[in-house]
Amino acid sequence: MNYQFILMKIQTTLRHSFLWIIILLFSETVQGQIITPDSIRIRKEWYDENGHNSLTVEVNALCVLDKGPADGHLSKITALLENEKNKSYIEYDEKNFQMKMILFLESDISFYEINKTRAIFIPFFYCGNGGSDITVSYIIFYNNKKYLFHIEFFVSEDGICTLTDNIKKKAKNITSKKLRKIFVEQIETNYKVIQDFHFN
Repeated sequence: MNYQFILMKIQTTLRHSFLWIIILLFSETVQGQIITPDSIRIRKEWYDENGHNSLTVEVNALCVLDKGPADGHLSKITALLENEKNKSYIEYDEKNFQMKMILFLESDISFYEINKTRAIFIPFFYCGNGGSDITVSYIIFYNNKKYLFHIEFFVSEDGICTLTDNIKKKAKNITSKKLRKIFVEQIETNYKVIQDFHFN
């Protein structure tokens, strides 16, 4: 039995162990962190006068109600409507995203049948809505046209909301009279109290 070889092996192992102990004691801890902001992607399909329709809505850095707003990520919403006749796309990124992350719920999307074609209403809100001013924004698709509106409200101390924008003036660019009427009525009737903006 070669005792000298065994002794050298033990010495080498001890040296390596001692070296690892030194490294562990005196090295700085390095941690890697991957931040994935909350996001959502929804898709809806249907048939109407335009044939097969596909709606895709995506929100990056989505405001999650039970988490509250978080800073540092671009908060953006995109909506794409494709059918056999046309493709319409809207992208909106909130410039002040550190204070106003986009708050979006799929259940808020609504459809209206107008002249055998569906109009799509996509409302979204903001986590950073604070103080007495509050905003709801709308993406609307109808008859190969697209619209984006930001509507302002005033909130009293008891949570009652009052429309401060001239909604009829804002909606004047909507070419369909029936669509314009539906939109104005939706804004005037759907947002009366702070809870209508998904704030408790």
